[in-house]
Amino acid sequence: MSNRPAKTFILLVVVIVAGIALMNLVAGPDSILGGASPKELTTAQLNSLIETKKIADAEWQQDHFRGEETDGTKFTANVPSADSASAGDFEKFLRDNKVPYQRMSPPASTAILNILGVVAFPIMLIALIYFLVLRPNLMNARSRPNQYGWTVTDELTRLADLHKNGYLSDEEFAKAKSDLLGLSNHPPSA
Repeated sequence: MSNRPAKTFILLVVVIVAGIALMNLVAGPDSILGGASPKELTTAQLNSLIETKKIADAEWQQDHFRGEETDGTKFTANVPSADSASAGDFEKFLRDNKVPYQRMSPPASTAILNILGVVAFPIMLIALIYFLVLRPNLMNARSRPNQYGWTVTDELTRLADLHKNGYLSDEEFAKAKSDLLGLSNHPPSA
C-alpha cells in the first residue's frame, strides 16, 4: 500500500530544511556571497583593537561584533549578546574608547527562523507522527477483513450496490455507511 501523503510531507520537510540551509548559506556578511571571510578575533584581540583605536567602523548584532580595522581588514568577534546583562559593560567599554559602531537588530531571517522553530516544528512533528504512525495503522485497520472476510471497502461497495438497486433508501444507506465508517454515535447494527 502506497503512503503518498507521507512521502509528500517528507519531501516538503526536506525542501523547507534545504531552503533554510540555503538562506543561511547565502545571506549575511559571513556567507558565501558576502565576499572574503573576515578575520576571526579572540576577545583579547578585539579588546586590543578597541584600546589602540584601530577600528574604523563596526556593527554589533546579537552576539557578533563585525567591522573594519583602520587598515581595511574586516574582522568578526563573539561578544556578549546585546540583550544580556553584561552588554552594558561592553557598550561602556566601546563608548569610553570612542569606537564608531552601530547596534543592529537581528536580521529578518533570524526572526523567521525563530517563528518557524516555535510554530512549524511542533506542527511538522505532529504531522510526521500522523502520516508515519497513526494514518498507516488506521488504513491497515480499515483494510483488514472482518469476520466474514470483507474489508470496509468491500462492505461500502456492497452497500452502494444495494442502494443503487433500490434495496436501501437514501436514509438507510446514509445510516449504514456512517455506522460502517464509525461516524455515528451508536454501535453498528447487525
